[in-house]
Amino acid sequence: MYKEGTAMKHKISYTTIFFASVKAVGICGALLLMFSAFCPDGMAAEQADPDKPLIVYYSRTGNCRLVVETLTTHIDADVLAIKDTQDRSGKLGYMSAGFDSYFDRDTVIEPARPDLSAYSSIILVSPIWNWKLSVPIRTLLHQGGFRGKKVAVITTGNNPVDKYSRYGDDAPFLKRFFRDYIRGKKTSMQELVASQGAMLISHHHVVTKEKTAEEITGAAHGFSDALAAELAMAQNTRQPLISSTDNASSR
Repeated sequence: MYKEGTAMKHKISYTTIFFASVKAVGICGALLLMFSAFCPDGMAAEQADPDKPLIVYYSRTGNCRLVVETLTTHIDADVLAIKDTQDRSGKLGYMSAGFDSYFDRDTVIEPARPDLSAYSSIILVSPIWNWKLSVPIRTLLHQGGFRGKKVAVITTGNNPVDKYSRYGDDAPFLKRFFRDYIRGKKTSMQELVASQGAMLISHHHVVTKEKTAEEITGAAHGFSDALAAELAMAQNTRQPLISSTDNASSR
């Protein structure tokens, strides 16, 4: 009788513990759901260092990713990759990228709405499509969240953005035409960032046409320390510090 009663008590005890555990797991799950509902898309709900910059990049072919990997060897920064939900691979992807860029179309990106609020400095890394920032990066800018941020822009592309800048007004018509056209496009890229309420720090460019991975990373190494200095200087001023380089080592 004693043994049977003891066994019954143990059985009741184990059953009580089991249901208590299930209830605890349920409560924890509910709390997690409530917490996640307040977490912004695409960014972990963790405390970021406000003095640490965030590198945000999109890379269609991998060139911008190479640049970012190089930057992180010089600058202690968090990194966020933007993905385009539209397939941009191959020749058709290349054509759709140029088409959407020409007509200033937005796209659907992942993460959909990253939370940038914890960062005071942001480095945007983007390929140039049709002499504009890539559609995914433009989509991100159009969503807002850049007001008051100090932003540096890094672009990659087949041609130097300062290719014709050396020509004066006495140059042949075509050279002056391309000088002014490309200069205007470059200014438009910078103005898009400024139009979102950001303070533009600098714009660096890497030429990638017929360049090896080593040459691309070498070009990024060439301005990384200058970029780090620009970010540090920007922390102590409220005035734009726009400087521009078209990295010669990548040509």
